[in-house]
Amino acid sequence: MGRCRRPARGPGPGVQELPRAGRGHQGARAETFADHYSQVRQFYVSQTPIEQPHIANALVFELSKGQTPAIRARMVPHLLNIDTGLADAVAKGLRLKEMPKPTHRDLKPSDKLGIPKNGPKSFAGRKVGALVTDGSTPTCSRPSGRR
Repeated sequence: MGRCRRPARGPGPGVQELPRAGRGHQGARAETFADHYSQVRQFYVSQTPIEQPHIANALVFELSKGQTPAIRARMVPHLLNIDTGLADAVAKGLRLKEMPKPTHRDLKPSDKLGIPKNGPKSFAGRKVGALVTDGSTPTCSRPSGRR
């Protein structure tokens, strides 16, 4: 019989075990539940070459904010299970040297997961904003085809 927990009242142990009514033990999970990487890998490999470096740079940025280098280093083996190029880029950005082996790499890219591959047919009617700084030339700030 399965059990649930609740805070104990009064002196004694901090948690009391109570039997669950009619459910049995629920601890076993399907083997597919242990797969933490296939969806992430399929998402990453489905991104365009423009999007993939952005993801790597974002990971380097976020991981570099941590104060403990060992925690940063422990993230890279997870990235190896997603994509070797991603792990290499993040490890290089974090200045790490050791690279363990990946475990799960057999998924094909899906065009349904990339943003540029699924964009609208036309951007007519949309407005684009650009931030321009000192030293920019007028040709940098104009849409292509307009001079």
